[in-house]
Amino acid sequence: MAIMADVAAGAAPIVLENDAVALRFDPAGGAWTGWLDKRSGRELVKAPGPGVPADMVSWLEPRLVQAALRDGRAVSLEGTWLYTREPKAEAHERLAAPDFDDAGWTPTPVPSVPEAGDRRLKDQIGAFWYRTRVELPGAWKGRDLALILGAVDDFDATYFNGRRIGSVEEGTPRHWEIPRRYVIPSSLARFDGPNVLAIRVINAAYSGGIAGPVCIGPLDELPGPQTGTQLVAHERSADGRSLTLTLRSGPLHISAVYALHGDAALISRRFTVENIEGRRRILRGAACASPDLRIGDDDALIFPDALPVGDRAVENVPPGAAVRPSSQDGLVYLWSAAAKGGLGAWLYSEDEYAPVTAVRAEAGTRLIHNQGILAPLEPRRSESLGRQFFWLAHGSRDDVLRSVGAVFRAVGLQAPPGGLEKLRERVLYCGHPGGMPERQYRGYGGFKALREYVPTLKTMGVDVLWLLPIFEHGDGTKWNLYSPFDHFRISPLYGTPEELGELARAARAAGIELMFDLVPHGPPDHTPLGKAHPEWVCLDEAGKPTYVWSQLAFDNAHPGWRDYMGRVAEHHARTFGIVGARVDVAAGSPPNWNPATGYRPSHSTLGGGLAMNRAIREGLLAGRTSAGKGVILLPEEYTGCRVFYRDADLTYDAQLFFLMVELQEKKASPRAWAESLQRFLHDQSLTLPPGAIKMRWTANHDTVSWTFQKRRTRAAYGFERARALLALCCLIDGVPMIYQGEEDPALYGGQGESIVADVARLIACRRRLPALARGTADYGAVAASDGVFACLRTEGPQQAVVLVSLNPASVRTRLTLPPALVSVRHWKDELNGEALPSGEIPMAGHGVRVLCP
Repeated sequence: MAIMADVAAGAAPIVLENDAVALRFDPAGGAWTGWLDKRSGRELVKAPGPGVPADMVSWLEPRLVQAALRDGRAVSLEGTWLYTREPKAEAHERLAAPDFDDAGWTPTPVPSVPEAGDRRLKDQIGAFWYRTRVELPGAWKGRDLALILGAVDDFDATYFNGRRIGSVEEGTPRHWEIPRRYVIPSSLARFDGPNVLAIRVINAAYSGGIAGPVCIGPLDELPGPQTGTQLVAHERSADGRSLTLTLRSGPLHISAVYALHGDAALISRRFTVENIEGRRRILRGAACASPDLRIGDDDALIFPDALPVGDRAVENVPPGAAVRPSSQDGLVYLWSAAAKGGLGAWLYSEDEYAPVTAVRAEAGTRLIHNQGILAPLEPRRSESLGRQFFWLAHGSRDDVLRSVGAVFRAVGLQAPPGGLEKLRERVLYCGHPGGMPERQYRGYGGFKALREYVPTLKTMGVDVLWLLPIFEHGDGTKWNLYSPFDHFRISPLYGTPEELGELARAARAAGIELMFDLVPHGPPDHTPLGKAHPEWVCLDEAGKPTYVWSQLAFDNAHPGWRDYMGRVAEHHARTFGIVGARVDVAAGSPPNWNPATGYRPSHSTLGGGLAMNRAIREGLLAGRTSAGKGVILLPEEYTGCRVFYRDADLTYDAQLFFLMVELQEKKASPRAWAESLQRFLHDQSLTLPPGAIKMRWTANHDTVSWTFQKRRTRAAYGFERARALLALCCLIDGVPMIYQGEEDPALYGGQGESIVADVARLIACRRRLPALARGTADYGAVAASDGVFACLRTEGPQQAVVLVSLNPASVRTRLTLPPALVSVRHWKDELNGEALPSGEIPMAGHGVRVLCP
């Protein structure tokens, strides 16, 4: 039964509790005001958090503005203004000055946005100026005034008679649509002549301009943007484990459902937003913020599987500053060594990304998940956000990081069944029969040449050959591998389907399986596929087709397009026996504003990516009908978003690649290299969903050509370090991937030493030792001195210590070992058969060892 909120002064807070925690909420506005950890007795909330997503609580009541205009309490400034792109040579103060000569500027209507019929700032990026002259009624003399602009997309700086009276700058939530209300002091207003209003508008992306309404009036007469919430009702579930708060926030009704999970210190909440006014509204993002939280006096932020690596002491973050990780996943911890515990936060959504921002507030740390929802809300319609989780953990730092496992169990997140047998023991080689990007994917020799290279792949120990796109994409005069015209047809530039079949058979005879690279982001618009299915195209907000990389952006969430790509996967699995597919741009499509889809525009982003991955994987499984034959689904996504593990057998370890790039750009010391890599991998290993497997790599076709490093690893790191990093990828937990040419620069016309023999030795050792092939990896159990990376691999009774030197000089590294290995007197280096005494281990510059007792 719903209970009406008691808003009387001194009303008791609303409480939700179990044996582990007690939550308190403000009975008037629904704010989250308390979080008691019953085990430690600590109160974690140091300042209340908003009861609704923070950036949904600012609005302008049009009826109040219209009433003020109708009653003469305000004057409309809408009409024809003057406009220009910002001149480079003029100072802002000069452009805003009343005596500035604006005679050469262009007349323009205000409001000045596409929705009002003005497309001047449609896809025009940069700074623009608007000016008008304002006559004020004499009755307002001596009174402070208010200027209302409605909204300015994206940022503004507003001047009245040459003085800056307000601005909205980068970092302001929902900056593109929050109403502006700026105060004009009475001393600044002129009544003996016109006043000059000048607005500098910055459009950062897509469309921009001044949305309106635009009016001016006495400060105490003209209503401005309103904020805040009112608790309408609250309802507790019959078992007392959940609480629903119904809140009013201007034109929105927001339901906030808080749930306790058994008697654990695990809390989830979910917001549903309903439009209760008579006109259409658009949701553009939702910042779901925690209260200001504190565990202890030494709180540190941890973003596992993302950069920055390690612990970021909150006291070292400037007050009011924000810290954002490199990942789009949103997993974050507050950890206190002194308090021997911490808390975690994560937002689970299969519709939109929800990255996290941590802000150092005056009383503690505020954790904000920004879910990228884009959704038009018709009157009486509603939309739900993802589930935001908060939880407590006690014990060591490792205990706190592992605690996210309870959340994965709550949402059922784990790797899918039906993966390729012994996938963790595999080695991938990625290449293209046309060649490498250094030669524009030409000149290698096609399927026949790649078939001749199969013995070398076998020598290296490769057992999965991943081919970059080989589908029909034009006649060779102007083409792009990633612009397939027909996904069912093999491009004749590389050979015939029969020659591809011969490559597949030769590879399989050598113990090497084939996987393809599928491209679901859309075809060129001049192709039959592009013309035949306009319903699959993502539309922008104006209803126009969206293009990405000069191609139509097909909607990965559209059932028809998903069915097509699923049939493509099934066809190639049946025809060529492929065991899997890497899915290009698997992170999703652009938002699709086509109202015929039935889902909100932003669902096409993350939701579309997940749906397409699922469809392709199901197609692969359907095409591989023989019993016991699993598949590999490898989504290309650099986001680090953990929800991809639900459908992925293997995932990009892009964050590890980014860490290597960062360390090289910073010219980090060998010690920093080793410690950062160990800390990153340690934290990552404790926070992966069950069954997750990472693909380990140092280069791919993108990184050597047009993005990130834009060069080969030998040029980026130097030959010796590049070889050491590839060795690390082969010896840590996961599936190593070797990119075509990294083993021998002669393949792309480069100079330098072949490392085919080195790779072969590494992979042979990996395959020979169960601890390396399929064992667990512990990156915290072993430490080495002098810039040497170390980890412990274990499978049953077998243990192996992996050492990779990031030091260019020869060193004698000292090992710190777990108790079970302290008594070891002699080691054998399994890479070269060398016997070594315990104590200091000699390491060549950028040398690699695998030590077994």
